[in-house]
Amino acid sequence: MTFPNTKRKILISLVILNLTLVFGVICALYMNKPIAHSKMASRTNQYIITNVPKETIKKNIEQAPANYSWDEVKPLDPDEVISTPAPTPEEMPVIAGIAIPELGINMPIVKGLDNIGLYYGAGTTKENQVMGQGNYGLASHHVFGIQGATNLLFSPLEYAKNGQKIYLTDKENVYTYTIVNIERINPHRTDVLDDPKSKDTAIVTLITCTDTYAQGRILVQGVLTDKTSYDNASENIKSAFKQKYNIWQQ
Repeated sequence: MTFPNTKRKILISLVILNLTLVFGVICALYMNKPIAHSKMASRTNQYIITNVPKETIKKNIEQAPANYSWDEVKPLDPDEVISTPAPTPEEMPVIAGIAIPELGINMPIVKGLDNIGLYYGAGTTKENQVMGQGNYGLASHHVFGIQGATNLLFSPLEYAKNGQKIYLTDKENVYTYTIVNIERINPHRTDVLDDPKSKDTAIVTLITCTDTYAQGRILVQGVLTDKTSYDNASENIKSAFKQKYNIWQQ
């Protein structure tokens, strides 16, 4: 026979146990993002363009395989970032770098839309893209932190403004684009990656999500306004490609 006081104690114990489990889950979810973001920042820093030899870049452009299937791109998963080791150079076929100093962006450009590459860099959106020609398209994740506190990957594009400079380099040349168009668009707008009608016009198109459910896209486009050799680039531009992320990302 179970006495009333014993029943009450069992009930209280179960309530406390459930609350403890719920609290533990909440803490785990709360802590996972900062841990994942710190790993992402550290791994992105490893592959910024100043850390990749020119010979490797050339080899990746010419030989590295690439996947361009948008359907195979998965949402960013903090648990996967935490549980998987840092990507190898084969998993991160760096072919260039992108820097937007006014937005704090400096990250590698990887060949194709492979999920590992998109975790730590920007992926090229179509085959045979050439910097300084046509429409050079790049895509990356929008990383949502605790109350939005992150500047990783293409997250800062939500603060882009017309007139800001976008720098691309393959360590041979630096291509300067000036932002001229910022839009919120439907995810199915593939026309934004079409080449300009005029062959004399070259643009860059940057794409990221507007929300965690990828229901919209942020589109930032710039027009080519300058080209110079990498060795002769200004110190301000070279510094932009050396900028590292704070590993204590929220």
